[in-house]
Amino acid sequence: MAVREFFFTPLAQFIVPKHCYDEFFVNFNFFHVACLKIVLSKCLGYSIVALAVIVKLPQIIKVLRASSVEGLSILSFITELMIQTAVFSYSSARGFPFSSWGESVIKATQTSFLVVLCFYYTNRPLVAALLPVLYGAIVYVLVSGITPTSVLARLVSLSILFLVISRVSQIATNYGNGHTGQLSFVMVLMLLYCHGARIFTTLQETGDKYTLTIFTISTIFNITMATQILYYWNVKVDQKRKTT
Repeated sequence: MAVREFFFTPLAQFIVPKHCYDEFFVNFNFFHVACLKIVLSKCLGYSIVALAVIVKLPQIIKVLRASSVEGLSILSFITELMIQTAVFSYSSARGFPFSSWGESVIKATQTSFLVVLCFYYTNRPLVAALLPVLYGAIVYVLVSGITPTSVLARLVSLSILFLVISRVSQIATNYGNGHTGQLSFVMVLMLLYCHGARIFTTLQETGDKYTLTIFTISTIFNITMATQILYYWNVKVDQKRKTT
């Protein structure tokens, strides 16, 4: 009993709310539908946060190996960074569960590095050097309590527009180039899983209309980008240049 109290119970209640813990482990009602949805949402949420640690790494590695950002839209990454920053600032201020938005912090860190790489490999080293300082200052203003929640809500609502700009920019770049360049298929697939699963966890844990809209639209665009990568799979960048 002591082992359960000190080890199992705190671990279970990290995922399962108190009333659901009682349903499962006191009443042995393992088919309580509402609680099963909560557990599924929590497990999905924390799996997304864990996956976020590596979600952008395939893209970063691909850029570093090629020493090139060929085929990548800087505008797409900048607007994506704005979206991620708005989501974690707003969600934190609203007190939403970390499992429903935590990956946004991790992805924002990785995306900011990709933006730095984009500027560096397009011969703008000064901008690449100053960007982390500027971004750090912006994040401090947003999460320190200085910025009212109403302003953060407005920023998140605008993020829907930023999202459309971000994804359309990359999709248009792919179409215009006739190839997907250094765009990572692995990264797009992981983003597709994360954002698709976030539709369910948002409905289950917060019901917030802004973040729900963002994840729904993002899922649709990620499907489009994955389709483009498959369509242009055998097109090499050098071959495309020779034919244009």
